[in-house]
Amino acid sequence: MDRWGASFWWVVASAGAVVTLIGTLFAWLRSRRRLQGVVSDADLSITVMKPMSGKDSRLVENLESFARLEAPDSFEVLLCLGSEVDAAFPIACDFVQRYPRRFRLSVGAAPLSNAKVAQLVHAWPLAKNPFIWVSESNVETSQAFLLELARTWKDANARGRVKTLVHAPLVGVGGEGLGAAFERMHLSSLQNPNHELGLIRNMHAVVGKTEFFHRDDILSLGGLQAFGDYLGEDYLMGAAFAKAGVVRCTSVPTRNVLGPMTVRAWFDRHARWAVMRKTLVGSTFYLLEPQIHLGWPTVLFLVGLIPGWLIALLVLVRVFVDGANYAMQTREPPRVGDLLLVPLKELVLFVAWVNAVFSFHVKWRADRAIELGANSLVLSTHANPSMIGRQYASLRRALGRG
Repeated sequence: MDRWGASFWWVVASAGAVVTLIGTLFAWLRSRRRLQGVVSDADLSITVMKPMSGKDSRLVENLESFARLEAPDSFEVLLCLGSEVDAAFPIACDFVQRYPRRFRLSVGAAPLSNAKVAQLVHAWPLAKNPFIWVSESNVETSQAFLLELARTWKDANARGRVKTLVHAPLVGVGGEGLGAAFERMHLSSLQNPNHELGLIRNMHAVVGKTEFFHRDDILSLGGLQAFGDYLGEDYLMGAAFAKAGVVRCTSVPTRNVLGPMTVRAWFDRHARWAVMRKTLVGSTFYLLEPQIHLGWPTVLFLVGLIPGWLIALLVLVRVFVDGANYAMQTREPPRVGDLLLVPLKELVLFVAWVNAVFSFHVKWRADRAIELGANSLVLSTHANPSMIGRQYASLRRALGRG
């Protein structure tokens, strides 16, 4: 290979690492910002809507973090379950009994394809307050996070009322097992640098772990039910708010509490997210994702297009990016073992991306898979389809025969 050809492949392999380092710098700058200003009781007139499904790890501790918040009497937490047979139902009932002025319960679901949105829509008439904070059940919180949500919304509306959605950076904490080690390193570096870079194109990578808005604003966009048949409802909600008003991101992160997680569970989670991103942001998924991570650089090394020292350098950059994003969001250093596992995590992630390229199905829990259409629209669900069956169905659809 001549010098110019070699230089081309070196640039291709390195571009994703350079871009991610820039995004990490922007994420660090955001993490250092704190809004100032008085937060009144009116600003904290909030209904937290917490969709629940199953007994998440540290669920009791997560809910206790909401019980401890210093807020006016109007502040409430609405626990949203699909049915009374859910494993989280006894815990929800216990919190309603122990904190009757803070927690209330909604059981049931609207006829929508997205189970989370279905529970929220069913519970919507019970919400008493003008501000709605959607917070998933595997999320813990703090007083600083509550105040940052209120200040961010208030700052966006300081110069005039505008439809506003507030979301937050994301970090995974806790957890046991190899999959959890992968997730601690990957979750923050997947969300935060990429979100900061997306802002250049006015794209907010909203993640449904935290969504904060005024009820009038979501109603003007058709209500939560407008997003209820899409699996990527959080991304679409962010796009709708960005078009009609503004989307703002806090500096304090959402802390996603992890439980025991195997590599297979981690693979399924990110294969699912990858298929969703394929239907939502097609070109970005195909052209940028495997370059930002170590997928294509590894392939280029294996076929001899880039030297060993360059792939080693790119691995070190990836380890730094993962560790730095985790540290800036948790304010604590990453575990050495987690850092050492980053190269293996990247290889598993690349397999998940390849799987998503050839699939329109996502595995959802143990008992079903869901077929997605454009913008993550749920087309159908199937009971325990085999992987071969899913791939065959996806191939027929890609060939226009499905």
